[in-house]
Amino acid sequence: METIQTTFGLEKLVAYAKTPYQVYFTNNRLLLFARTGLILKRESVVTLAYEDVIKLDYREKGIFKKGHAIVQTPLQKYEFEGDTQVIKALIQQLQKLVPTRKIESVKERETIIKEKETVLIQCNYCKTLMPQTSTYCPNCGAKRTG
Repeated sequence: METIQTTFGLEKLVAYAKTPYQVYFTNNRLLLFARTGLILKRESVVTLAYEDVIKLDYREKGIFKKGHAIVQTPLQKYEFEGDTQVIKALIQQLQKLVPTRKIESVKERETIIKEKETVLIQCNYCKTLMPQTSTYCPNCGAKRTG
């Protein structure tokens, strides 16, 4: 059973694909939730399983030092942006929850990477990379064309 373990307050939003999201940590994955639209409300949910994370990175960019978190999975690179304190807290929480695994040799690492490699194509609508075998975009939900 999946339960929410930690959440950031409503005032602490993280931007993903230029949309502000509320952040929730469950025991299995990171959930981002946004409700957009003034009249016609649209809900957007982005999920990221901890076990799929292969790389975490944190950077500060710009004159006003915005925080940028980059979370790499075999299928996609997620880039989050926001207040430096919020993004640092996001990375620290992910570091606690992402399972670590000791890789014994270069050959084992190459095998793991090959198992996770997949051909990626760009969504025609939001330009997010998605697996070639996907019928729908994992970011915007648009049906794949072509």
